Amino acid sequence: MTKAYFFPETKARMSGQSTWEVLSKAITSAPHCCASNTKALDVLSHFLNQEVPALRIELLAIDLLKPEASRIKIYFRSQATDFATVVRIMSLNGLLNTPNFHRGINQLRDLWTELFDLENGESLPHVEHRTAGILYYADFRLGDQVPGVKIYIPVRHYAKSDHKVLDVLGKFLRNRGQGQFFEDYERAMYDTL
Repeated sequence: MTKAYFFPETKARMSGQSTWEVLSKAITSAPHCCASNTKALDVLSHFLNQEVPALRIELLAIDLLKPEASRIKIYFRSQATDFATVVRIMSLNGLLNTPNFHRGINQLRDLWTELFDLENGESLPHVEHRTAGILYYADFRLGDQVPGVKIYIPVRHYAKSDHKVLDVLGKFLRNRGQGQFFEDYERAMYDTL
């Protein structure tokens, strides 16, 4: 899927607006967008306004498809790295609360614990870097009522090694009957390491 990425920070600085204001105005003023089909954006806006400390809005991405088929993806970063915060953000403060969601969170907790050698949901070590913390994105299509939230697991700054990541990810997928998806990836990674 071809996508376009937009970084609103410079325009926000130049216009004296927040990054969120620039981004949300761009979405709501785009062709085919109206109050009746951007409810998911309203839900996300409400969630972001409740967040303390604030999440850093990073960028906007869209699929290069017809507007009614395209996903709108809003990326944001949190410096809070404890697992309870991960769950709170991914659930939009408990709004997403289905059996599938909880099954996914339990699997993520298993992977997270193994990747980072953490127990009891403690925070990852503090790292001073522009890309430290945890990157999330919320995505929705026009007409959706609620956005979904995905996470980029921050192995770059927090995993012990690339080999550890490969080992843990391989075991995780094989234990869930999905090892066939990992074999080619593992081969390619070991060729580059």
